[in-house]
Amino acid sequence: MIDLFSFLGYALYLASRNRAYPIQVFYKAFIRVIVSYWSPSLTLFFPDLPKPPVDVIAVEVTSDSVTLSWDSGNDDVTESYIIRYKLASSSGDDSYVQVTDVTDSEYTLTELVPHSAYEFHLMAVNSIGMSAPSEKIEVTTKESGEPLID
Repeated sequence: MIDLFSFLGYALYLASRNRAYPIQVFYKAFIRVIVSYWSPSLTLFFPDLPKPPVDVIAVEVTSDSVTLSWDSGNDDVTESYIIRYKLASSSGDDSYVQVTDVTDSEYTLTELVPHSAYEFHLMAVNSIGMSAPSEKIEVTTKESGEPLID
């Protein structure tokens, strides 16, 4: 394993030879050493928590299911999403149901109560942690036997 001083010494040696070598190292932070002809420099980039998902919408609603779709809202990699939902008439955070490890930007929640209003919000997850919740949306499931046409 190479230490940072040896690594920087090698980077300066390369700079002295008028070459540019971008090098990336990952260990809880991205260390980018950018060596150029004019000025060698060391820049540290620390990844941030992800931003909350945006444009959360219900793309399909039945009597016992809701399909949600959203945009990541992040330029960097989002590993997964967390969906939280509850009956809109319920109060308190302890009444939320949480679905974890959602990897796509569309998900169908099933076994919902017909003709009931639900409140949904999402959070994005990356290697650093979890985003703040997205804006909440409220969706009412259809009555049993109601046609599926939106």
